[in-house]
Amino acid sequence: MAETGIGVGAEVEVADRRARPTVRDVLAVDALAQGRPEVVAGADYLDRPVRWVHVSEVADIGRLLEGGELILTTGIAIPDAPPAQRRYVQGLAAAGCAGLVIELGRAFRVPPPALCAAAEQAGLPLVALHREVRFVRITEAVHELIVTRQVSELRLLDRVHRVFTELSVDGARPATIVSRVAEILGAPTILEDAARRVVAYASSGDEPSVLLARWEERSRAIPAPAGPTAVHAPPWLVAPVEARGERWGRLLVRLGQHEAGTYGRTVVERAATALAINRLIERDRETLEQQSHRTLVADILRGAGATDELDVRARALGVALAGRRLCGVVVRTRGTITTGVDAEVHRRELTRIAADGLSEAQRSGLVGSLGPAAVALLVTLPGRGVGSDGDRWLDVLATTVHEQVDSSDVVAPVTIGIGSTVARIDSARRSLQEAQQVAAAAVDARPGRLWHRLDDLGVRGLLHVLAGDERIEAFIDRELGALTGSQEASDALATLRAYLESGGHKSQAADRLDISRGTLYARLEAISQRLEVDLEDPEVRLSLHLAVLARDRRHQAATA
Repeated sequence: MAETGIGVGAEVEVADRRARPTVRDVLAVDALAQGRPEVVAGADYLDRPVRWVHVSEVADIGRLLEGGELILTTGIAIPDAPPAQRRYVQGLAAAGCAGLVIELGRAFRVPPPALCAAAEQAGLPLVALHREVRFVRITEAVHELIVTRQVSELRLLDRVHRVFTELSVDGARPATIVSRVAEILGAPTILEDAARRVVAYASSGDEPSVLLARWEERSRAIPAPAGPTAVHAPPWLVAPVEARGERWGRLLVRLGQHEAGTYGRTVVERAATALAINRLIERDRETLEQQSHRTLVADILRGAGATDELDVRARALGVALAGRRLCGVVVRTRGTITTGVDAEVHRRELTRIAADGLSEAQRSGLVGSLGPAAVALLVTLPGRGVGSDGDRWLDVLATTVHEQVDSSDVVAPVTIGIGSTVARIDSARRSLQEAQQVAAAAVDARPGRLWHRLDDLGVRGLLHVLAGDERIEAFIDRELGALTGSQEASDALATLRAYLESGGHKSQAADRLDISRGTLYARLEAISQRLEVDLEDPEVRLSLHLAVLARDRRHQAATA
């Protein structure tokens, strides 16, 4: 990319000035220099850019200006009275006039003191010409200079666009883009994320330890752009890095106190765009593969597609299904997604963790999201004999997943459900569905297991498989109907659940509920009367416990 070395610090200042010459530049033009110009006021503002040169002999010219004009006049329209002269200057300054050039001789032999004082106070460069000159030659020369520099700047801007377009097309990494900005502008450049962490930087000769010292604290003091364009917050030029409406971070260049100019702003804005494209490419590169896996897993679960077609699609993703044993695995969050975490972020992170677990287990398979809270894996297993180490890959996969989840600030705790191992592609649906059922049923299972199969869950697994059966629904209503429908009934149901889960031990149930045993006895007596059963009867307790578990499962399914 030979075109990419398009300038360093010194060239940037020249490039910025080329577009609009300053008052100082205009005074050096031969046609004006022949008039022996003398700066009589506003000397500190000679670097103000000149947009146009205008000849005027109108007393109230200020109301007709648009800003950036350098006014040439013989002074014949400038009032003689000092108050009027002050108003004349104030009108020019209010309009954003770049400066005022008066040719002495026709109206004034010397610059009027009141005019000079007003210009100094307003910060308006005031120049006196001691020799007569042709204004038309000045305007021609300056306008030619402006156009020439605009063309030069357009060429530089075109090169900037080509440089960052090539970087975007080449998929340049953020560090490369940041380094190129620092090279072009000759200034330290920093890329930070939304949490104000430095992602990449180029010190441009500065000591990195000094540049990055207390960065988070310093970053908070730098105003953030309200819109998509760069802003100059001296000494920083700041541009947002946004992708699809999401502001991911900021690109900051330390240019100093001088105005950044069109060239500097364009460089930073184009670099920010390249960084945003890089982020989208990196995210979409992963997402496209995930989408392909997710679509194929969804089709298998729906029973869509012939066996041969499913195998061909899987092989195109690097996963061979035919001739392999297949095992469905589902990783499902147990709790609510962390407050403030976007569901899409949670889904992507959970999918990545599941894929890492599969890779760590040295197994091949499909990894497809089932929504923000669950991921399905269809794992291929070589050979036919399970052997003594048949479940070791499961232990490795589950250990990896749980460890990464525990260290994540995004993903909620998970349960892992395992389906039956099958020998044919057309049976993979059954294995995945079973894994879904197990993962859902295992949410309430006792902690301590890395993963669960259906036969590990006992009655909970059975109730989950039977969930929705009208006979189960009738059983729940028959056993617990008298304890539903009111807040009082809900409290009674919670008391009954604690008593049953304590195996009928009243002291343990009282401790669970954090109430006295006397209070518990009274509540159990009321429950017994309402249900018209003897809670001391083991068979009654078993029946009620099954009904409570089935009701809890129904509630979880309704709120999932």
